[in-house]
Amino acid sequence: ITNARTAEVVIRHFDGCKADLVVCDGAPDVTGLHDMDEFVQSQLILAGLTIITHILKEGGKFIAKIFRGKDTSLLYCQ
Repeated sequence: ITNARTAEVVIRHFDGCKADLVVCDGAPDVTGLHDMDEFVQSQLILAGLTIITHILKEGGKFIAKIFRGKDTSLLYCQ
């Protein structure tokens, strides 16, 4: 979902319809370097957020897993 073409395919799939719920279960290949894994996971979530701005109904729900770390609060705010 971090690839623009993939995001476009997902958005087109909805053909203008809106979703009540979007679940993002994406996870990076874990390296064991927590800061790096957290960063890559946050990029997946931000990509998901970009997509839902096109497909989520007003009042809809977005659920994603987050690797908790020192920058988690910034991600929550976004």
